[in-house]
Amino acid sequence: MLSCSDPALLLALGGRGQNKRALILPLFSLLMVSVFFGAVHTGVLPLDIPIGKNPAKEIHDVLYGPSFKGKIIDTKWSAFGRTDLVELRDFPDQMDIYLDGTAGSPMYRFSGDINHPGPAITKLKETFPGYFPFLSLPEAGKKNALIIGPGGGRDILLALMGGVQKITAVEVNRDLVNMVQKYSGFNGGIYGKLDRVHVVVDEGRNFLKRQKGKYDLIMFSLPVTNTSRSLEGYALTENFLFTTDSIHDYWDHLTDEGRLLVVGHDDVEILRLLSISLEALRQRGIPETRAMQCLYITGSDDYLVFVLQKKPFDRKEIFFLSQAMQQLGYNPKSSYFPYIGGPLNPVLMSLGRGQKTLRDLENMVGERGYDIRPVSDDDPFFYKFEKGVPKSVSLVFWPSIMLLVIMGFIPRVYGKKQTHPPKPSAGKKSASPPDFLQSVFLFSMLGVGFMLMEISFIQRFVLFLGQPVLSLSVLLFALLVGAGLGSLWSGRLPADRIRKGIAIASLSVAVMVLGYTFLLPVVFHQLLGLDLAVRLCATVFMLIPLGFCAGFPFPLGIRLLKELGREEQIPWMWGINGVGSVVGSTMTIVLAISLGFATAGYVSACCYLIVHFMFGGFRSF
Repeated sequence: MLSCSDPALLLALGGRGQNKRALILPLFSLLMVSVFFGAVHTGVLPLDIPIGKNPAKEIHDVLYGPSFKGKIIDTKWSAFGRTDLVELRDFPDQMDIYLDGTAGSPMYRFSGDINHPGPAITKLKETFPGYFPFLSLPEAGKKNALIIGPGGGRDILLALMGGVQKITAVEVNRDLVNMVQKYSGFNGGIYGKLDRVHVVVDEGRNFLKRQKGKYDLIMFSLPVTNTSRSLEGYALTENFLFTTDSIHDYWDHLTDEGRLLVVGHDDVEILRLLSISLEALRQRGIPETRAMQCLYITGSDDYLVFVLQKKPFDRKEIFFLSQAMQQLGYNPKSSYFPYIGGPLNPVLMSLGRGQKTLRDLENMVGERGYDIRPVSDDDPFFYKFEKGVPKSVSLVFWPSIMLLVIMGFIPRVYGKKQTHPPKPSAGKKSASPPDFLQSVFLFSMLGVGFMLMEISFIQRFVLFLGQPVLSLSVLLFALLVGAGLGSLWSGRLPADRIRKGIAIASLSVAVMVLGYTFLLPVVFHQLLGLDLAVRLCATVFMLIPLGFCAGFPFPLGIRLLKELGREEQIPWMWGINGVGSVVGSTMTIVLAISLGFATAGYVSACCYLIVHFMFGGFRSF
């Protein structure tokens, strides 16, 4: 992958002298692609993607396992991913919805009358822990609820059965919403036909930050965010639903006795949620012992429920809930209730009594190979429980580093065999030729620095714009348009100012990256309440100047080599820049996981500062 300014190579080299025979290959390629596209589009060459054949995907067991024997009956494609509706032959009252073969969400047969919902839904009260918090929820806490990620509607049904009067359900996947609405005859019109339910298509936390009102209940149920295309795609598939910063947002949008309810898959997820909650409350001046009085944890062997209240729980309510836990047969070893002794989780009980601290808990879990340390918006990797940098990332990062070093030294060794140094082209002004190593640093630093900047900014703009795909599209558009304009404008510089142009442009990029890293949180906070169109325009307005400056160094570096008669080095430098881009991509993930995305921005600025000082530093001014 090459840096954004690479297209300017054609401008730098000039296209007038190209041999016409060079057009044969691209024209032939275009013809073959057109024929292939036409054959697929007309059905002559059917193209079918095998769905569910990957055993690592949840949908595999549903389609091919012995327990369910499901069948895909509807599919929707979009930039968000592939959404499939699966009919379960042995469970006629339930269908499952999957995003890219994972993140399964059930959709139940519903009569439309919550007083007589049907046997499958009524059974949820006893079989699914998500209903447990409603057993003791006071009437004053049932006025309104915000459900983030309602999926097929199970959480809405739980809240309706629990007596919640007004429900706002925020779902980020528009295809899923349309699919549920399409099958309203099966699900009772849960999306759109119930007066107490209002459905919004948006990213949950982005929506919440724009609201001025407060909720009695904020609810998540099985919120899987790492299910996009790959479990290792940490940089672009994680979101901001579970960080210390998000806990602050939920806390601020809850009423005085409001509650946060989260259903998780296993104890590791719940322990990390506990970790970020205690850290967030510590930042608000609430000590751990008091914070532990504001929460409880319980659930079945399959699912655990975590409830956090803005004030300490009443002892009578906790006693009632502990009795209900025993009656439902929940696992006491995975449970915690304040004020209660007995056969509950001993470590959590010690944490509640102040005998252990959060750091003690993190160390104990760490000894078992899991990382549950708090995560923030700067490193939103909630589902990365593996300690250290994931092996899948290391397998790309270190080989790319080695390849970059090898590509930098092979021509250096080969160049020593030349008896005469290259000379400037005829009619061109002689200049002090750059050392080959300097050229390697220039093009490698541009590749590394640009990708560090690009990917870290994509992640930071997700919260501002609301969706990862939208953030990626708008940011790339703004940066590439700006870089294209900068590359075009760089051709106006005379030959004797190329070095100065590289130095000034690199310094400008470094200053802007550092400034954005510090100022973006403030800007986002001020503009987040505005309409999406305004936020999109603000994003483009902020990023085009950055792209414009980043578009100068690469074509100027190519021109410099050409001016000095070193055209034979240009293809190699282009390759070095490409390898540097791979290094920068993986380095962003490594730095973000270890130190945060802000650190990736700082390192990007350092890369451009290295280029600046290599080409004159402040003497350029």
